[in-house]
Amino acid sequence: MDHVLNICEDPKSHIIYFGPSVLDAECMAFLLRQKGIFAAFVSGNTRDVTRRKIIAEFKAAKVKVLCNCEVLTTGFDAPTVTHIVMARPTVSQVLYEQMIGRGLRGPKFGGTATCVIIDLEDKYRSERPKLGYQQFHDLWRQSIRA
Repeated sequence: MDHVLNICEDPKSHIIYFGPSVLDAECMAFLLRQKGIFAAFVSGNTRDVTRRKIIAEFKAAKVKVLCNCEVLTTGFDAPTVTHIVMARPTVSQVLYEQMIGRGLRGPKFGGTATCVIIDLEDKYRSERPKLGYQQFHDLWRQSIRA
């Protein structure tokens, strides 16, 4: 919450929040609204007409933070996104790339010149699977060395 609030201080920020659960995403939107931030939430249960309205408001910058869990991972285009907050673990590298791709359109495709990706790490104490972020990071490092 603190990280998202800090980002919201920039009047030009436009954030997609990927929560670890539907309840988390809904609560994040609620808590942000309690702090005076224009935030909205969509889920698989959001009526189509309502979802379209919320997404249109987000694209028009009337909504600063759009919170979801697994709804906006693919097939969603909002090129003016400045920040992606990954608050959910993602084992699939392909899905991870799709999710962060929501903010990586670039100026040639009507997007922003930069997009900050914030990966949150939990304190899971057992052996963890290799998350999409780490796989992406390792692949990126290999291509830089080549």
